[in-house]
Amino acid sequence: MVFASQLERWYLARSARFPPYPDSSPELLAAGLRCPFQSGGRCGAREGRVLGCRLYFCETGVVDDTGVLAERWHGRLKRLHEEFGVDWWYRPLFPLSAPAGE
Repeated sequence: MVFASQLERWYLARSARFPPYPDSSPELLAAGLRCPFQSGGRCGAREGRVLGCRLYFCETGVVDDTGVLAERWHGRLKRLHEEFGVDWWYRPLFPLSAPAGE
């Protein structure tokens, strides 16, 4: 399960290619069980992908300090949210949804 903050969602929406790729069924997309940006094993949102994808899903088999990196970059994301006055809305990315009231 991939999580994302509000700023990450906005950036992803601006940079990703839509509509969802044809190898994702509407049922799997609606249930949040399939990434709508994947097609043939390739990411259609590579430039705008969220931190969770960058840290955990892009390079399999790599042993590193992922926990340390996650903590550091989440801290930076939180500071950006504070700096721009955006609520820290950190929830599962899929299914793609907006916070209540948006």
